[in-house]
Amino acid sequence: MPFQWYHYDVPKWYKETFPEKRLAMYLDDMRVKATLLRRLQYDKEYVKLRLRGNVRWAHEMTGIPDFIDKVDAVVEEVFAKHAPATR
Repeated sequence: MPFQWYHYDVPKWYKETFPEKRLAMYLDDMRVKATLLRRLQYDKEYVKLRLRGNVRWAHEMTGIPDFIDKVDAVVEEVFAKHAPATR
């Protein structure tokens, strides 16, 4: 007998009603992770690779989500926003 708490059951109407909030949540999560990795002085290519791996791992049971295509843009945004000042 499976445990009820082990299998989450998100209502279909909720998934269909709030797709923009869901996408915003995932993009914010990627920004936080990209910022942390940038502060740890990893380069852009590694951060992109790492975030794609994180997304694939998190969704391995449900299939690769469409927002994986936004990883490059998020990383570029983070690195551009926090670019070192030139003198």
